[in-house]
Amino acid sequence: MYKELLENPESRKKLEELRVLKHRKVLLPSETDMRILGEASALSHSFKVYFITDDRDYIEFKDKIQEKLNVNVVEMLDLNRFRQIFDANH
Repeated sequence: MYKELLENPESRKKLEELRVLKHRKVLLPSETDMRILGEASALSHSFKVYFITDDRDYIEFKDKIQEKLNVNVVEMLDLNRFRQIFDANH
């Protein structure tokens, strides 16, 4: 997934902005962040996965993460709305 983001000029620009914001030397998120996504994706084969976070590395690319990894990223600021929708459907 990150290879595609690097190849897309718009996504690459977002990665660069995040790099500057987070004072990173590299464009990509940490290995730990990518491992977390991998584990969440593996779980998504058996469960519907909601990943609640305030980390912009995930939030900025939540649509791509959902599309490619089948992991639903929910921003912390949207948590109350998420709870209402979740409760209404379960």
